[in-house]
Amino acid sequence: MDSFEQNSVKLMKAGYIFAMSNLMDGCVPGYPACIMPMWIRSSDKDNKEKIHAILGSEPRIGHNEEIELDRTKMHNLLFSPMYE
Repeated sequence: MDSFEQNSVKLMKAGYIFAMSNLMDGCVPGYPACIMPMWIRSSDKDNKEKIHAILGSEPRIGHNEEIELDRTKMHNLLFSPMYE
């Protein structure tokens, strides 16, 4: 396994799911509306109000901060099929 795959396994074991979403302006302070890769707590998958996520496609646990996102400012939240 390469380092990307090893990191993904660590994130999944820590309870995160890979996802992508269209974020509206204001969803993430300092970011414009954009498509954002992220790792979401699996326990937040069905939460319609707030989710906790680490932004980026290859964040590192302990190096990249988990943030709270307003789910109403997210469109088309897609989860990795690895989760299902």
